[in-house]
Amino acid sequence: MCDVCNDKSGGKDVGVAAVPAAPVSVLWCDNCLRNNAVPLFVAETWLFSPFDQFAAMLTVDEELEADSVSVEMPEQPPHEFPLANWAGVMTIWRDGRGYVKLVDLWQELWAIEYKRRQEENDDKPEYRPNDEDDE
Repeated sequence: MCDVCNDKSGGKDVGVAAVPAAPVSVLWCDNCLRNNAVPLFVAETWLFSPFDQFAAMLTVDEELEADSVSVEMPEQPPHEFPLANWAGVMTIWRDGRGYVKLVDLWQELWAIEYKRRQEENDDKPEYRPNDEDDE
């Protein structure tokens, strides 16, 4: 099954190959290759990994204490496409829409990711270091 469109584009599987500028290989169909498509998770990594890199280097205790140091994802995306021009012409398969250029989709993806992160943060319990100090 094509890892880019999940066989929804009607293409025939071609084989496994590396994704440009990503350390991963996926199974491609001929339609996705022809449309310069990448998997959604790759585009999300390109766009949002700057907000995850710092946290990935911390232990759990350090992460809890580093709220003021971590790079928060802003609610509003940058005014201009934040990636290199070549990334903007890559396409993403979207159900019901077909192939959409990343440059035309990134603000929508930003809003979805921001909402997901807010909901994820709402589910975390409030951190209270050294509860015994409150006594």
